[in-house]
Amino acid sequence: MLSIRLEKLRCEFGSTVAVDCVDLHIPAGSLYFMLGPSGCGKTTLLRMIAGFQEPTSGQIYFGDRNVTNTPPEKRNVGMVFQGYALWPHLSIFDNVAFGLQVRGVSAAEQVKRVGAALEMVRMGNLAQRKPNQLSGGQQQRVALARAIVFKPEVLLLDEPLSNLDAKLRLQLRGEIKRICAEINLTTVYVTHDQKEALSLADDLVVLRDGRIEQLGDPKQVYQHPRNAFVAEFMGETNLMGGTVKTSNANGCEIETAAGVLRSSCSKTVVGARVALSIRPESLTIVDGPSSIGGVCKSSLYLGEMSQHQIETPAGILKVLEIDPRQNTRVGQELWLHARPESVVVLAEK
Repeated sequence: MLSIRLEKLRCEFGSTVAVDCVDLHIPAGSLYFMLGPSGCGKTTLLRMIAGFQEPTSGQIYFGDRNVTNTPPEKRNVGMVFQGYALWPHLSIFDNVAFGLQVRGVSAAEQVKRVGAALEMVRMGNLAQRKPNQLSGGQQQRVALARAIVFKPEVLLLDEPLSNLDAKLRLQLRGEIKRICAEINLTTVYVTHDQKEALSLADDLVVLRDGRIEQLGDPKQVYQHPRNAFVAEFMGETNLMGGTVKTSNANGCEIETAAGVLRSSCSKTVVGARVALSIRPESLTIVDGPSSIGGVCKSSLYLGEMSQHQIETPAGILKVLEIDPRQNTRVGQELWLHARPESVVVLAEK
């Protein structure tokens, strides 16, 4: 297993800076996610790691080996492309075996390795079919088998599930997690889908305009976003402004238009203007008066939960009610409570 290290990596296309001085360490054996909106630089970073795109400046290391100027075919990297890139005229066996043939692996060894790779992705019984005889999910599995059959040191996945429907994406998430655990490779996975990252990643980095906004494990980034961009990109949230009223080692009190909220954040200065993030699922509807009061303007019943929009003095707040007692709450006056650890202080305004 190899770690991957990017040092001051930069990539320019004319006057456009796609990646701007990125420093990043990807631990050996980890399933590491790069995510962000379109144009944030995540695919350019992946292409530079693969060797398909030359950096303008900076260094790329696989372990202690500097591969910045090493051509793609000598980096021992397996890559799964967004469009699968399977040869339509070749059988599934021959598609997976292609990389082994190029490397001069014997026919007997090809049979052994291709069989093992197809069994790993649960496609062993379809080896003689052509790609156009497979579903999108099956083609994705074949592309993954082709990427791992020659035993690469690094596996790169470029939005591998983006062409699949929602149900199939859910099914294949678990398969990708299982396969990555079995092959025990350093894997870099590019996506714009937050749910994929939260459910699969060991660690992740959120990018914007070619720069790192935040990195960490999924729970840390979701529950403790560094700024409003990360808070909104990683899922729905409620943003509001406030002024720090009290602050000590146990947390702080923040005066907002909706009332005084308590936060467990202790790194605040009394009198400072701050921005707050509260996830919809962290707001609880309570029976008696609490920190935030408002009137329900819309209510969407989804069975296991209801989505409400509550009009408050601080604006419309989104609330997720788990196991709802009623189909709708439209028109009701409601009180909301947020636990201090769920009231995240983002930054001074």
